[in-house]
Amino acid sequence: FQSLCVEQSDTDPESPPTVNTSDLRALAQQFVRETEYPSDRDQQEMSLRAEWAHALAADRLSGLSKERFRRMYGNKYGNPGPQATLNATVRDTDDEGWGLLLTSVDYLLHGSDPVEQRLDRVLDDADLGFRGLKESVLLKLLAIVDPERFLPIFPFSGDNGKAALLEVLGSKAPPMQSSRGVLQVQANDAIRAITEPLFPGDPWAQAQFAYWLRDR
Repeated sequence: FQSLCVEQSDTDPESPPTVNTSDLRALAQQFVRETEYPSDRDQQEMSLRAEWAHALAADRLSGLSKERFRRMYGNKYGNPGPQATLNATVRDTDDEGWGLLLTSVDYLLHGSDPVEQRLDRVLDDADLGFRGLKESVLLKLLAIVDPERFLPIFPFSGDNGKAALLEVLGSKAPPMQSSRGVLQVQANDAIRAITEPLFPGDPWAQAQFAYWLRDR
């Protein structure tokens, strides 16, 4: 990053680089200029999120169709990647199985337990899990329903994951000893803490900026 000022601790060579806040603000302004944010596409993505959030509300979720659910975990409002196994599960499940899957989704999105615990339970095939219903899709559903907390950044690892974006933003991922639910939530909150001051109340902009910065 030629225009990104990164500092490293002189006393701890293993400490993560830190990004100067003023540099991030300048880069955020550059992102807006270069991408002409928000574009028509950005507006469409955000409008679709609101539409889906309405369909996932606690009093409407039981009426969700398989086809609409497949569209939700597709490549709009962020892409959780190929979902061939989940596609097969949704296609082949009977009415009873579909009702149970929606019960798990309802617990994830509207349960009273801490969200980290809800994620862990729905990721556990011996508990509330379903074949193919894994982290990226679950985080996308949370980002749709709770945009005030969750960003449309779904995987934890890999080039598109939260850990890589935290490094780009001058921070570091939470310790891997944590559960997957804890890892996902802590990493999401860490990215949000950095990007919220740059684009207040706009999770779509925050995610798009992080990916734009990574690609530089």
